[in-house]
Amino acid sequence: MNDPSSSGLATMSRTIRVYVAGDAADLQQERALLWSQIFPELRLRCRRRQLEFAEVDLGQGLEHAGVEPSEFLAVALAEIDRCRPYFVGILGERYGSAPDPIDPELVGLRPWLVGHLDKGPTELQILHGALNDPSSADHAFFYLRDPGYVDRIPDALRQDFEPEDSESRNKLEMLNNTLRESSLPVRENYSDPQALGQMILNDLWTAIDKAFPAAEQMTALDREAHDHATYAESRIPSHITRESHVGRLDDHAKSGTAPLIVVGGPGSGKSALLAHWSTAYRQTHPDELVVAHFCGSSPAAGDHVLLMRRILAEIKHRLRVEEAIPEAPEKLKIRLPVWLEFAASKCKLVLVLDGVDQLTDRNNAGDMRWLPETLPANLRLIVSTSPGRLLAALEQRGWLTVRLDEFSAEERDELITRRGAEARKPLTPQQRGRIAEASQTSNPAFLNLLLHELRDCLSTAQVDDLIARYLEAATLEDLYQRILDRLEADHDRVRPRMVEHALSLLVVARRGLYESELLESIDQMGPPLPRVIWSRFFLAMRGLLVSQGGLLRLPDATMRRVVEHRYLKTSAARHSRHLRLATSFLDREMDTRKAEELPWHLREARAWESLKDILVDPEMFGQLSTRYRFCELSDYWASLAARYDMGRTYEESMLRCAGLYRPEGSLAVLLARASNFVRLHGKTENAERIRQRALEVRELVHAQQRNTTAEPDEHTGEQLEDKET
Repeated sequence: MNDPSSSGLATMSRTIRVYVAGDAADLQQERALLWSQIFPELRLRCRRRQLEFAEVDLGQGLEHAGVEPSEFLAVALAEIDRCRPYFVGILGERYGSAPDPIDPELVGLRPWLVGHLDKGPTELQILHGALNDPSSADHAFFYLRDPGYVDRIPDALRQDFEPEDSESRNKLEMLNNTLRESSLPVRENYSDPQALGQMILNDLWTAIDKAFPAAEQMTALDREAHDHATYAESRIPSHITRESHVGRLDDHAKSGTAPLIVVGGPGSGKSALLAHWSTAYRQTHPDELVVAHFCGSSPAAGDHVLLMRRILAEIKHRLRVEEAIPEAPEKLKIRLPVWLEFAASKCKLVLVLDGVDQLTDRNNAGDMRWLPETLPANLRLIVSTSPGRLLAALEQRGWLTVRLDEFSAEERDELITRRGAEARKPLTPQQRGRIAEASQTSNPAFLNLLLHELRDCLSTAQVDDLIARYLEAATLEDLYQRILDRLEADHDRVRPRMVEHALSLLVVARRGLYESELLESIDQMGPPLPRVIWSRFFLAMRGLLVSQGGLLRLPDATMRRVVEHRYLKTSAARHSRHLRLATSFLDREMDTRKAEELPWHLREARAWESLKDILVDPEMFGQLSTRYRFCELSDYWASLAARYDMGRTYEESMLRCAGLYRPEGSLAVLLARASNFVRLHGKTENAERIRQRALEVRELVHAQQRNTTAEPDEHTGEQLEDKET
């Protein structure tokens, strides 16, 4: 059975990260052109392919970063690893800063540095990015500037472009010759920054276009499956297999009757268990239809209407159902039992719903009454929840439970051994024992978080200090507070409140944020952020973030609550973050990201006038009136019902639109969609006037085609009762 969640398209990262290496002083003009023209153009092209482009140029703002050379090198090498296989090296006439003593700890982590202690940082980056293993650098590109370029530089500025000294000139020539003799693509003698920019644009876009052809864009269902698959993947490393729990889930999938509830408090490992089990079960039962939905993976995933739509969309895709998915929430609820019965008649259907207590309690969704009381015999339903009102209600309905216990001493030791092997400084037996004996580490999330924090320690004393500090935390929430204290102390020196700004923006994002989106918004909230400062913070946050196709999120519900309580104590603070993100999306070209984020943030910010205006914008309406987002559009208008008349607002906007644009088939379809939308919401008089205008536009289009030899408009064949709505 075709499973989009296991396809290459659904699991491939959708972010293109390109590392840029070169001397910061020598290449100022080139870098300025790349930042202002070439990289924005690549970002725009990528977004049209549902990709995100992010350049990593640690020379950006480096003079204000105050970073030690050895620390800069450590961050640079780590970022190169994150960007593979994309690497751009640009060389002018300067070799770059002189070699600095390299931290012995870094040499220990990267032994290849032993043979290159006399090299400068630019050459070390090029070695790591490509020359150490040219066969794996299939998307590395190098550009050597025309030496005559320096002669055209004014005398007062020429010093920054000339070789530092004869030794540096010789080292640069040796590096250039090494590149020429390699199998890597090297373009020589670019004449000026404009010529370089065009080369980089062409080379990178050719590589991206080959990796992500236009014909292979993700569908909405692919994106949903991808988001949940990557979220599940992020939870699996913290899983400790308990045969009793896995066996109970296996038995239920084989012959269970009543739904099964996995019960545990925050951090007990519910998501890790269901992620591990559903992934393994899908692989061993390819003929069954397994839908795993993690309600805490994003705010959108916690919407029960979108969850119902996703279940029906999976059934429609896998079983080739011809019936259209209903638009209105009440119709979805009515048809859901029918679709489940049909799917279960074709194959075993396994629904895994993690964190149902995190569903938005809207229209009584929180009590799970949107699910049918009686489930088909061939359907297995497994949910997870924390103890509370919902659990009590589900148990009263006869649902069965399996309860997750705290970690035993043996399980703690197993996880400490496994995760401790990832640490730079191995834990001593005494340190292992101290962690295992602490009562707090019986909570799986607490233990995983503590071990993650110890991973980058470089000395036994540093490990001892962190263990002592973190074991003073009595709860998981308290541990997160101490981690935020450390992050602020380590990373807010150069850019005050950077940690607060980054984490609060991630908390309020609907589906997460691409790194470039996050950086753009942070830059609007204070002075420019040196790239190396951001990269250092980002690397320190790995393990606390999850990337879902490049969209960054804070996956742990407890951490999100701590961030909210710490940085978003008032509704005004929360609204300001939503407005910040809305502003960043407002000016970008219309695409799926803009449609899913902009109106949502305007609603959450209570910016009602702006929300109304964007909902009637023709491009936005074209995105939101499609079948997959129709319910969202209706939901937005429900929040505006007391303030604006939907029918009159659309009538005025669409008739004005019809007067501004040249009559064409796509305009007729847009008007028809608007007519259908307001008609479905009871605004029949407004709908009829919009429909009449749509008919007039269509007639004008036909008349134009009869009187010219032009090709027929591609949209004129569409029915006015638009199939999408």
